[in-house]
Amino acid sequence: ISPKQNKELLHMILPKILSVFLSALLTAAVIPYNFSAKAEYSVPDITDATVQADTFNEAAAKIKAALLSRTAKVSVSIPYNSTSRPSCNDYILLSAALLNTDNSSEGDYLRGSFDSVSVTGNATSDPTLFNYTFNYYTTADEEKKVNSECQKILTSLGTSKMNSYNKIKAIYRYVADNVTYTKSTSDKHYSSAYGALFKHTANSKGFSQLLYKLMKDAGLNCRIAQGSLNNEDHNWNIVCISPMYYMLDASADAMFGKGSSEYFLKGKNDISSDSNKYFFYYVSDSYEDDIPSHKRASAPIYETKYDPSANVLGDVNGNGVIDAVDASAVLIYYAETSAGKKGSLTNVQQTAADVNKNKKIDAVDASILLGYYAYTSAGSSYTVTGYIKNIVK
Repeated sequence: ISPKQNKELLHMILPKILSVFLSALLTAAVIPYNFSAKAEYSVPDITDATVQADTFNEAAAKIKAALLSRTAKVSVSIPYNSTSRPSCNDYILLSAALLNTDNSSEGDYLRGSFDSVSVTGNATSDPTLFNYTFNYYTTADEEKKVNSECQKILTSLGTSKMNSYNKIKAIYRYVADNVTYTKSTSDKHYSSAYGALFKHTANSKGFSQLLYKLMKDAGLNCRIAQGSLNNEDHNWNIVCISPMYYMLDASADAMFGKGSSEYFLKGKNDISSDSNKYFFYYVSDSYEDDIPSHKRASAPIYETKYDPSANVLGDVNGNGVIDAVDASAVLIYYAETSAGKKGSLTNVQQTAADVNKNKKIDAVDASILLGYYAYTSAGSSYTVTGYIKNIVK
């Protein structure tokens, strides 16, 4: 078989071999709940604010539909029986409507779309009846403008051609540098992405809403965290650079002037024990407390600030994720050079591929990457260097 045929054969069979190998490695692994997992129900169209539902999930979906359309009042009734509903009250039902999804207008964004909600009803009647009244920061038409503007921004930033880190950096920089921070809530728009975009002014809630919207639309896993800053209510974000999450606070950086990155991709230890000149103390309420335990996500937030140079190692194709594709690229390069051919990896890719740093790119590097992928898919917080030092040794 010729070197060319050998290379073509490797391209054909390696992904299959790696898939089988990884499947075996991950059989017993517990994969962490994905923040962006789709909800178990679809969102129906609604024309009436008073709706009747046959099941708990259907009722939650109809509340979500009312929220998305910015309907001020919605009443929902559910048959009172154990098969149509779990243990239910108005808070649990609303929380189910606000579970995170892939849609940037839902989940945490929808949770932050209203200033207040009042509820009347009876949780023990048959049917169970809940009457919700919402006070929103924006109208449905304003949200349409937000969606349109966000797409324009992402296009202008060119995020579709970026890896995860560069997407996050570009979006964060845009928001922190183009929105003025205010503590004020006198204008309800200041607490929304609309105010941040069209009035160029927002409080921490508005900042976090806009970051969430842009990052989700760019294909990133992002959440909004709620807690306190200097004993005042405060919002910020967490975002995933696979497999770990890091904290972002664009409103804090906006306070300190254009170009500040003091609170960009921080680790959980950096925030509460910050050694910089800005002594902010964050106390985060668990934003999962209102979600049933079987649906509760666990954010593997890394201990320290994200280091782009450390995470380059192993990410051979530079897409921000270290997986079987990177291991496959290493094996193909090894086959090429073993046959006396010039390898197809660039100098930067070769540096990323030599994960054990022995100045050779071979099957050992590929094996380490496969093991690392399996290990981190089960919830580990190690970088490749940390994995080699503590696990491979």
